[in-house]
Amino acid sequence: CMISFLIVICSVVITSYLCFKEIYAGSCVAYSNSLIKELDENSFDAKIAHLFYSDEEISNIKNGIQIITEDDNVINEEIPKLKKVFSDKVIANVGGHSITDYVETVRKFNDVDEVVAVELNISCPNVTGGGMAFGVNEEVAANLVREVKKVATKPIIVKLSPNVTDIVAMAKAVEAAGADAISLINTLVGMRINLKTGQPIISVKKGGYSGPGIFPVALRMVYEVSHAVNIPVIGMGGISNAYDVIEMMYAGASLVMVGALNLVEPLACKNIIEELPVVMEELGIENLEDIIGRAK
Repeated sequence: CMISFLIVICSVVITSYLCFKEIYAGSCVAYSNSLIKELDENSFDAKIAHLFYSDEEISNIKNGIQIITEDDNVINEEIPKLKKVFSDKVIANVGGHSITDYVETVRKFNDVDEVVAVELNISCPNVTGGGMAFGVNEEVAANLVREVKKVATKPIIVKLSPNVTDIVAMAKAVEAAGADAISLINTLVGMRINLKTGQPIISVKKGGYSGPGIFPVALRMVYEVSHAVNIPVIGMGGISNAYDVIEMMYAGASLVMVGALNLVEPLACKNIIEELPVVMEELGIENLEDIIGRAK
């Protein structure tokens, strides 16, 4: 069977370049998260705090990782590096602080052969004054999609935030605006406080909460959205093993992404791909496409 599977590599393309020197990904598609034009001044502090504080919360990662690569650098330098060690197509994840940022960056990827589709990150809670503003308002999100679609020559995937009142209304809004697919969920908003200092452990105070703890939330939202729209849904959020992949596809996901687990186990996606045929046989599944949306 063909395994419908994506890897979320945080947080820059060079990370995926290094990872793919060590592992193979089967039918996976590498995905760089995220290609934002403007560097947030707190990004390094947030990233370092996460990397050195998360051991005690290894199963539910408090994600303070930020964006540290500009689009021109990704296109001219990092994608060629990735191509040397990963021959499949990639999905470019694009964020920005304005509609113009999104439009200009998406336009640049039109001529990049390695990029098969573009995902709009309108929901990342780590971007101060940026992505989150687009992801919590239906009209704003729809307008962004419409403007991007005017210049895009490749499929546009819209990544939704779970931090909204009505995830179905948001999904319908971006579908009506021209989105070719929807991915969800991005991280929940959370925070941690250092018990010794009494202060938040990352300078931006709050950050994205990910890991196995959010899987039931992600599953519920994928189920609701997939039953409400007529475009493909990509499911993500807390996937840890092949059983989770099957469950997410039962809920309605045509594809799945694995993100936080890669930070805990670099071989996670390779392991899941190898486990899937065994789990499929155990559950009497011959073709993954046949189980998409089985849960009614």
